[in-house]
Amino acid sequence: MKKTLLAAAIPALLAANVSAVELYDDGKNSFAIGGHMTIQANASDGDVNVAGNSPRMNFSWNSDLGNGYKLDSRIEYGFSDVVGDADNVLFHRLGYIGVSHEDFGRVSIGKQWSAYFVASQATDQPIYISSDALHTYGGAAGSHGDLGLGRANSAIQYTNNFDVAGGNFSFVAQHQGAQGNFDDRYSIGMAYKHGDLRVAYAYSGGDVTFDATVSPAMVTDNTVDVNTQVVSANYGSYGDGLSLAAAYSWAENLQGLGIDSFGYEAVAAYGTGTFTYAVKHQYLENDTELFGKNGAAFNHTFATVEWNVASNFVPFVGYTVEHDLDVLDANGNVAKNDNNFAIGARVYF
Repeated sequence: MKKTLLAAAIPALLAANVSAVELYDDGKNSFAIGGHMTIQANASDGDVNVAGNSPRMNFSWNSDLGNGYKLDSRIEYGFSDVVGDADNVLFHRLGYIGVSHEDFGRVSIGKQWSAYFVASQATDQPIYISSDALHTYGGAAGSHGDLGLGRANSAIQYTNNFDVAGGNFSFVAQHQGAQGNFDDRYSIGMAYKHGDLRVAYAYSGGDVTFDATVSPAMVTDNTVDVNTQVVSANYGSYGDGLSLAAAYSWAENLQGLGIDSFGYEAVAAYGTGTFTYAVKHQYLENDTELFGKNGAAFNHTFATVEWNVASNFVPFVGYTVEHDLDVLDANGNVAKNDNNFAIGARVYF
């Protein structure tokens, strides 16, 4: 069987719209700066709010180590406030070192895109709103970094891929050591791509100890397995003709102690090269009746248009229709979100 480029299996490189400016390349070593600045104005219920949409900057150093081995490393910071005058706006997003070989695979260590992201990234495509219904970015059980779901903290990964039956099979195995309330956590992500079709599956699990003060009376053990799984499928390439993607995720205790949950997302898009039109639906439900949290907790549909003025400049508009929810707010009333209109722009570095 013939091996393909290992880079195709690395979670960080599966994300859409990866962009960087190479500042140095001597044929053996290279240094690049990447990231983006994204700002959007949101209008909802008569109010207008201007904010950043996940802006970040990263620095990458890659080297050819010889004998088929290659080094890749990256540090990335996000900006919590780019439109005001807040202090301490930088926060850590990524920081890892990886060594790869075309035959032996890749080993990496640090804060990096997770094995879970191999499958959950399928619907995380439009600029306007990220994928929030697939448990990728954590829940009441902890942050996605500690849980190893989005960008995994202190993670060790092994990545490899193989050509199989005319397509390519890739996988990422991940371990995070015990720390604080989190026991050892193990994750696996795998995908098979054949032509324009890609299917993927991921699992992440491990024990978490909850604060006793948040335990409902019927729960006697505060240390439980917090696990989540996701399956996804996508066809085509976002922004290039027709593309379709769907994902379904289910979890135990991630939304809270004793709370099971499931979520799904689907996106259909068509890109002409200049414009990309997309429609996406996101839904998340808690199906355990604890603390009045049973039912739909996240439920909306949005449409967006992205205008590729240049390869590094993409203005966009979006409109979200919020559907009925079942969960209760802090006052004991059924929660309700307002429809939202947004206009913004992204500049890639």
